[in-house]
Amino acid sequence: MSRDDIVAKVQAKIWQTLASRGGIQSLPSNELAILIEAITTGIAVAVEGVGAPAVAPPAPIPPAIHTTTSEEVLLWTGQPHMTAGTDALRTRYELTSQRIKVISGMVGHKTDEAELIRVKDIRVEQSLADRGLGVGTVIVTTTDPNQPTIVLRKIANPVDVKERIRSAMLYEKARRGVSYREMA
Repeated sequence: MSRDDIVAKVQAKIWQTLASRGGIQSLPSNELAILIEAITTGIAVAVEGVGAPAVAPPAPIPPAIHTTTSEEVLLWTGQPHMTAGTDALRTRYELTSQRIKVISGMVGHKTDEAELIRVKDIRVEQSLADRGLGVGTVIVTTTDPNQPTIVLRKIANPVDVKERIRSAMLYEKARRGVSYREMA
């Protein structure tokens, strides 16, 4: 039996069981389909004992971030997971030692970016299906009136990426002598 046959049989059984029990009303059907696909693919990989992990492990942050020069260094690059549809093909994300960028477009390119010294908040959002796939959305809020938010949709290891952004932001603010005080 091929891997695709195993996946199809397991998916059919899951859908059959859900239908007989009234389904899951708290989860949208598209997210449920994504979750079931992720589960069945994981089962097939485990049964076969071969195959690449669904999400590649994160690469370590290069030590170059802690240089004393003002040269910009690429720290991380990523793109949306395949479940993001066409966005996965035409969008790329970059974190440098000074900026965070969203580069989109296949023929023409549009780049949205924010300076790390202007970042004021970073948060991660993950649906149940996203958690099953190991992906999520990182939302970066800035003080830039022209670019108040940068959104990294459906990226692998979102908590790790959030921490990379935070580390780079804190380092860049310290390097430039930027500090803030909350008003009481």
